Amino acid sequence: MKPDGDATEPSPLVLEAVLKAAEVARIGVAVSILEEDASRCVYATDTAAELLGAPGHQLVGRSLRDFIIPEHLHRLLPLADQMRAVPRGGGGVVEVSVRRPDGEERALELAYSPTTVDGKPAVVTFLINVGEQRATARRTKETAQRLAQLIEQSPDAVVISRRGLILEANPAAARMLGVESAQQLLGLSLAQFVVGEDASAMRERMASVARGEHPGPPRVYRATRADGERVLVEIASFASEYGGEPAIIGFGRDVTDRERMQEQLANTERLAALGTLAAGVAHEINNPLATLALNTEVVARAVARATLSEQDRVTGAAAVAELRTSVDRMTAIVRDLTGFSRTSTEQFGAVDVASVIDRALRVARHATRQRATVRLELSQVPPAFGHAGKLEQVLLNLLVNAAQAFPPGRPEASNEIVVRAWAPEPGRVCIEVTDNGEGIAPAVMSRVFDPFVTTKPAGEGTGLGLFISHNAVRQMEGELSVQSNAGGTTMRVLLRAAREVEQVAVEPRVGPAKSARGRVLIVDDEPAMCRSLQSLLRSSHEVSTAGGGEAALELLARGERYDVILCDLMMPGLNGMALFGELERHQPGLQQQMIFMTGGAFTAEARAFLGGCSNLRLQKPFAAEELEAAIQQVLSRER
Repeated sequence: MKPDGDATEPSPLVLEAVLKAAEVARIGVAVSILEEDASRCVYATDTAAELLGAPGHQLVGRSLRDFIIPEHLHRLLPLADQMRAVPRGGGGVVEVSVRRPDGEERALELAYSPTTVDGKPAVVTFLINVGEQRATARRTKETAQRLAQLIEQSPDAVVISRRGLILEANPAAARMLGVESAQQLLGLSLAQFVVGEDASAMRERMASVARGEHPGPPRVYRATRADGERVLVEIASFASEYGGEPAIIGFGRDVTDRERMQEQLANTERLAALGTLAAGVAHEINNPLATLALNTEVVARAVARATLSEQDRVTGAAAVAELRTSVDRMTAIVRDLTGFSRTSTEQFGAVDVASVIDRALRVARHATRQRATVRLELSQVPPAFGHAGKLEQVLLNLLVNAAQAFPPGRPEASNEIVVRAWAPEPGRVCIEVTDNGEGIAPAVMSRVFDPFVTTKPAGEGTGLGLFISHNAVRQMEGELSVQSNAGGTTMRVLLRAAREVEQVAVEPRVGPAKSARGRVLIVDDEPAMCRSLQSLLRSSHEVSTAGGGEAALELLARGERYDVILCDLMMPGLNGMALFGELERHQPGLQQQMIFMTGGAFTAEARAFLGGCSNLRLQKPFAAEELEAAIQQVLSRER
């Protein structure tokens, strides 16, 4: 309207634009002329026809009142006179339900505006589908509520932030960061929970996401919870909106256990490789060590027979004694390596507790000797049911833990580790490792056997040692318990004594040596080993050598006969086990005259073979007395 009250006629282009905009907005438009008792539609858009469910040509000439349900017709009465009061009257809005010809009811909002058509009073009606709008709004609200519920119940942390400050967070985020409720996180900087350089990396990543750059894959950050616990958090960040403004939504997950498990798997693989290496090293060392041990005996006998001055005799005897001591030390080291490389496929049975404790103490010496004094209190105990390798690993872990229990800077002389073994009652064996260190914190005691629980500084433990030890003791039908206070810690291993039927089959014992002389064939692929054995035995026996199983068969095929076959178990080509089989098939009985020399049965085949045959065997390195006693025992069966 102009100020003087004259109507302004819009141009056709303006009217076309208005109608097109209404169609785009899905707003129907109808123009009706007001008559005495009714109104008559003279124009309707396609959207108006669709909303009312009738073609446009059927609307022309009809009143829109025809479509309004009777119950809502009264809502039009206040507008009727106003619409006729053109140009003084104004517009109006009313909500009604219409019934389409197909029977469907729709809620429409009718917005009226008076006008004139050819000088007659008329009204322009805008038809808006408020039912559809409400349904859309309802669906949007329901979707938002479901999304909020999903975020609220999500096991993963969800955090919405802007410029580094937390705007929203779910309960999982609160749990992950160690606060009681998500409300406590609001307004805090997410980076304040992140450690060191990772905090700078997080800020750079969030700035990059805010600039619209691709966020890249999730990243793991080192974080400190509100309670001081260190965790590893994997976070994926994306650009989003919150409250109509740009924001960043982050999805976080505590991956501490996953990362530690992956590290432990890597450690397990390294340990498996180390076990294989230890087995190979032990086997490779055993041959030259056995040669050294035998040659020491050769030298000892030569010194004893030689005509020497008293001083030279004493010097020679001392040198031989030192050689024997060194050989014994190397033998103990090799056997410890052999024990470390044993696999869990070995059967459970009777275990010599004193021997296991002795081996564990020797292996742990590197960890204990610089930190504490170790005292051993060993009573007479029966064999325990279990597995020697597993029990040794358990005790080794307890000893290392005890050595690490002392506070830095405390004088070594005041640090003590006590290892006790006794039979607390018939049928039971108890082993204790006690230290007088700082003890275990009460908060940790209830979880001390859980995986990934550790009180050690970073780099000194994975938190899996006691977990693995606890499981190992349970496999041996035993119990592992702990007592701790500010004055120290006691770890107790309680096992049952082995029953007689569970006694581990021992290698056949050799009897006392006799002076019988026999023909001995030495079969070994190590020339030095053959020479050493030949030097040691030739004064007592008629000795021949063969560099392998094939060479031994050739000698036998030529008609050579031997009283004893001293044979290495593991050799390239035809090994000792295969030679045994050849003799059993082609010269039955001769295989029983074999004595096996072994540096360790590291394969399942070798372990099964030795477990199934009754032949004597000598564990390299062996003493000259053991060798001669074994030969004499075989010779005694032949006579």
